[in-house]
Amino acid sequence: MSDRLIWALLYDTNNGRWIGTSNGMLDYIGKELDSTIHISTDAIGGTSYIVQDIFEDSKQQIWLGLEGGGLGKVEKQAKQISAISAVKELIDKNVNAIEEDKFGNLWLATNRGLSSLEPVKLTIKNYDLSDGLQGMQFNRQASLSLSSGELIFGGTNGFNLFNPNSNLDQEQEVSLVLTDFQLFNAPVSIGLAYSPLNVQIDESDTVVLSNEQSLFSIEYAGLNYASPEKIRYQYKLEGFINESWQHVGKERKVTFSSLPPKTYVLSLKATLDGNQSNVRKLTIVVLPPWWQTWWARILAIILGLATIIIGYKLRVKSINAQNKLLENNLMKK
Repeated sequence: MSDRLIWALLYDTNNGRWIGTSNGMLDYIGKELDSTIHISTDAIGGTSYIVQDIFEDSKQQIWLGLEGGGLGKVEKQAKQISAISAVKELIDKNVNAIEEDKFGNLWLATNRGLSSLEPVKLTIKNYDLSDGLQGMQFNRQASLSLSSGELIFGGTNGFNLFNPNSNLDQEQEVSLVLTDFQLFNAPVSIGLAYSPLNVQIDESDTVVLSNEQSLFSIEYAGLNYASPEKIRYQYKLEGFINESWQHVGKERKVTFSSLPPKTYVLSLKATLDGNQSNVRKLTIVVLPPWWQTWWARILAIILGLATIIIGYKLRVKSINAQNKLLENNLMKK
């Protein structure tokens, strides 16, 4: 074996032995005990991780709970361990225990809560104290799947026993509304002179701003009364230099300053446990200063042409006067 210190051990359905050792290696011994394959965990990010739990799912795939490396999957043919792309969404990268529910989802117990992974779409949902967990810390390999379909995970403050189809894994719907519009960090009154709002901001589809209203903010909120603290937000501003979605976490206010005169479209959305709200769009029109408006430019052209015509006429008049004066002088001689 790679090391004498064994952290995890699994007998798979083919009587093979999977052994996780303290030096970040995974050893496989076939049922005939005639050969050993050594697989390093350093294929995940170039760092070796201790294997804390080894789990075989209903499709005979081998999964690894890693200390600091999240979740790994054994590629049996290639004899290597691959990283799971969704691991960055895990609530924590210390995976202490793994179980599978009757729907094929993997449940991962960590140092900071519980996560579920849909292994085909690679979508993850995270659970914390607000979902009724015994605590954030779960113990290594302290888990069990019951014949009833219920799962048990043990932690530092007891254990959680739940049915994945009812208790924790409920669909969480969330909707998004606009709650406030501010100019220079002050709320805007509705219907007053120079106010860009004629109705509440959530009822508005378009906001028109003068060039002097250069600093404005929009506040928003996701509506979910069960888990509001787990809602995360994103926004993008079409027409701006960077039109990609900006992830702002729990921040519920976006501020813009000195936008060039133009028409923009602000899009906002909220997500909760993988469920996305409606995308709220708001058109924002920033007007140019008066000297950059079309009528100011036309007026400037008219004034320019008038100046040229008047100057031309004055020049002609001056030349005629000089010619007449010259004729009079010649006649006197």
